[in-house]
Amino acid sequence: DAVWHAARAHDGRGPATRLSLDVPRALGRADIRAVSVDLYRGQMAEPELAVVPPLVFAAARAGDAVALGLVQRQADEVVAMATAAARRLDLDWPVPVVLGGSVLAARHALLLDPVEAGLRAAGLEPRLVVPADPPVVGAALLGLAAHLGGPVPADVEARLRTALGSAPTTRTLAVAEEA
Repeated sequence: DAVWHAARAHDGRGPATRLSLDVPRALGRADIRAVSVDLYRGQMAEPELAVVPPLVFAAARAGDAVALGLVQRQADEVVAMATAAARRLDLDWPVPVVLGGSVLAARHALLLDPVEAGLRAAGLEPRLVVPADPPVVGAALLGLAAHLGGPVPADVEARLRTALGSAPTTRTLAVAEEA
């Protein structure tokens, strides 16, 4: 979305945003048009785009209206998903709302504050939680526990975490706070 908005600003179809300059610079491209063309032609690997979310947050912190809108839209989507899930499951609140993915795991107050406010406005009493481990660790531990038919021994869990690049710990959840 940041690239899309930057391209619209660049060609005059959308409001000005510093993303039109920041995104191509960070991606080593001449301009946002070159970014768009490389994306379209498959000449840009998706991991390269990992530099874009921090640019959006930096622009939002600097007051860029487009970037602020992107962050707010993401917050609205998280609120809509959590609210829908809570209502469909008829959960008693407060419950933990686990926020996954690298953008949420970055713990930007610009994103987490509106998520919490949106959940409260929907009548929910959330407790935001950001997993300390990458999702693959939880998946591996669940699979191993199922295979073993019970809890994973602590020494095995520690070896698994080390093999997956996660710090050995017994604490897998951390309360969200600004990073």
